Amino acid sequence: DGYLDLYIANYVNFSIGRHTPCRVNGVLAYCSPRVYDGLKDVFFRNNGDGTFTQNTQGSGFGYMAGRGLGVIFADYDNDSDADLYVANDADQDFLYQNDGRGVFRETGQISGVGFSEHGLVENGMGVDFGDYDNDGLFDIVVTNFQHQTNTIYHNEGNSFFNDVSYDSGTGSVTMPHLAWGTNFFDFNNDGWLDLFIANGHLDNNIQLFDTSTTYAQINHLFKNNGDGTFTDLAEELGLEAIYSSRGSAVGDIDNDGDLDLVISNLDQPPNVMRNDGVSGNNNWLNVKLIGNTCNHSAIGSHVILTAENMRQIREVRSGSSYLSQSDLRLHFGLGNYSIVDLEVRWPNGKMEEFRQVESNQFIKIIEGTGHLQHIEIQ
Repeated sequence: DGYLDLYIANYVNFSIGRHTPCRVNGVLAYCSPRVYDGLKDVFFRNNGDGTFTQNTQGSGFGYMAGRGLGVIFADYDNDSDADLYVANDADQDFLYQNDGRGVFRETGQISGVGFSEHGLVENGMGVDFGDYDNDGLFDIVVTNFQHQTNTIYHNEGNSFFNDVSYDSGTGSVTMPHLAWGTNFFDFNNDGWLDLFIANGHLDNNIQLFDTSTTYAQINHLFKNNGDGTFTDLAEELGLEAIYSSRGSAVGDIDNDGDLDLVISNLDQPPNVMRNDGVSGNNNWLNVKLIGNTCNHSAIGSHVILTAENMRQIREVRSGSSYLSQSDLRLHFGLGNYSIVDLEVRWPNGKMEEFRQVESNQFIKIIEGTGHLQHIEIQ
């Protein structure tokens, strides 16, 4: 209907009066989330007049309680409506499939994204969607607790996913760490989505009862090898410092044609990691969408980019990672390609096509105008 609705993920039923001191080996520590009952989430429909009406169960939500931390909307089944994934802490993760009428059905277990590949409940923190293998389908990454993999679910089509954490080369690398924020993004403009993961332990006194880990931890920056696997290059690319990191967001903050990274840390200032030349001579394209009959930010819109045998898909999203918001502009790394075609799919179902678009520029597309504008960066 052109108006943005609101989904609120709730965590646990906690109050000061219900506070329970917890200890590990006699040391005061944060309690397991299982000490407190999880809560049901809440959904509000936009009335279009600046007000909202709660319509949780009417929209298919609120029948299952969870301990929600990460929330993201994306059209994972390519049927032109927004679906929803919720990363839960010590509960099954939720995948809500939109039936096209604004009513959702929870399909996490059936689709293969509710549990680990061993059928175990994990501690979901942050989440992102991204088509890391350029097959036209959005895959999922979910960050989890120490001694759990950060799970990559490959979208197999027909609403089914496969846990490829170990096959991708990230499973054993991420196992020792406690992870939060995460982002699919193409840091080197080679046309393949890479993967960032923010790490840091929950307990700042963790070494008093677990000497196998630390409060501050190195973050991960996985380069996409283009064959379904990733290689961690964090130290090589300047992320060797350790923090207790939480949220993460990406965007071209200095407008130089490559994606930069912002990381929030506990007990420390945030890190602004400026990307200086990692992409080499690879080409790129940055697309800003503006809605007209749909929402002004064009949230929920898709851009499909093709250049000869390369095809990429991006979606404008209103939140991802862990408590974070990335740049609403869509960035494409193009490798050696200099001319591309674009297909824009607006949330209302309308489509626009643009042929022979030159690379290495910032462009703006306003819904329904039928042309794109070059944006001059000062």
